[in-house]
Amino acid sequence: LTPEKIKVECARAKDRALMNLAPIATLTDSARSFENTPQLLETVLWDLSDQTAAATFLKYVSLSSSVRDAGNDCQPQMEQFGVETFSRPHLFAAVSAYAAKKEKLAGENKKLLEKELLDFKRSGLALPADKREEVKKIKLRLAELEANFGKNLNDVKDSLLVSREELDGLPDDYINRLQKEGAQYRVTLDYPDYFPFMNNATSAKTRALLENLYNNRAVKENLPLLKEVLSLRQQAAKLLGYPNHSAYVLEQRMAKTPAAVDA
Repeated sequence: LTPEKIKVECARAKDRALMNLAPIATLTDSARSFENTPQLLETVLWDLSDQTAAATFLKYVSLSSSVRDAGNDCQPQMEQFGVETFSRPHLFAAVSAYAAKKEKLAGENKKLLEKELLDFKRSGLALPADKREEVKKIKLRLAELEANFGKNLNDVKDSLLVSREELDGLPDDYINRLQKEGAQYRVTLDYPDYFPFMNNATSAKTRALLENLYNNRAVKENLPLLKEVLSLRQQAAKLLGYPNHSAYVLEQRMAKTPAAVDA
């Protein structure tokens, strides 16, 4: 996949998804079924994810920086498409109209309908138009910030020079593939270097140095992004009627509330 092809395929996938979502809004309420409303919405979004999976995966693994950048550009577009989908009043009205029929659902089907209605609520569809638009803008900005945060992490080239003794505990095949500089070996923060080192190196001091380096990846670039993300998440939670971002996040998790986590 070239950067140009990734860009084109990303745009085409979005266009197909929009086209496939259109029939949901044209149905009469009496014609609505689980298959042609909530399940169709879910299918379209998963098809979009499948069709862009290769491009967005390449942002992590491609040796070409231009391919990684193209994959990274595609990722927030998909996130933003999801935000926009659950911000569309006509889709909310369609799923709500089906829910109002109170057809007997069980298992995964029941769960899916509940989740979609909750996703619309969490996107601000129960709010007045001005506040709903504010939530949408915040969520679109968050998708952009989170993609940039991840890109900065992926682009990190930091590494640690260690002695042969500091590699004690690691197998020969690991040591032999490391780049050697004089009498020292370069251990990068990439997955194949970092995790085996942390799991096997006997030198606690060197493990601590590498862990500190790993945990501070892209700190200069990402700290301002993180501060903005934290602020925007809190703003969005308040607009949506939650006391804080923790309550917003936990609503969809097993613990359900911050109080349960504390307990």
